[in-house]
Amino acid sequence: MEDYERKRIVIFDSDCNLCNFFVNFCIERDPDFNLHFAPIRSPLIQDILLNIEPRKNLTGIDIEKLRALNPSTDPTTILFYEDGFLYSKSHAVFRIANHLNGIIRILKFFRWIPDFITNTIYYLVAKYRYRLFGRSSTCRIPQPEDGIRFID
Repeated sequence: MEDYERKRIVIFDSDCNLCNFFVNFCIERDPDFNLHFAPIRSPLIQDILLNIEPRKNLTGIDIEKLRALNPSTDPTTILFYEDGFLYSKSHAVFRIANHLNGIIRILKFFRWIPDFITNTIYYLVAKYRYRLFGRSSTCRIPQPEDGIRFID
């Protein structure tokens, strides 16, 4: 078993200001270091996408499309890898929220709302994220105390 299979990895678009805000938000609410973070273009994530079993793709992710993902044109910008399973869109957000401290944990209850509603909201925010929140020309540089959370 690969070492990454034992980690909970938030996979994000490092060019997206909203995604970087979300990563910072998660770090602040995860004092127990439950979550790790990796940009979608990292070699580890590409390895995960190449080797994931179809049955572990729980939310209907098109793995072939993700393998060639261009984060600037594809709104699936937050993925969550946990226990060998890959989650996308609102499913990823709800699963991530389950590992955070504070009021944000209430999001885990939204997973009972039908997918067509939560994923439509997710899609609209993701589609317009660059217009609403801008784009970063540099990747987030982890603080020394957060360095072990980031996987390249």
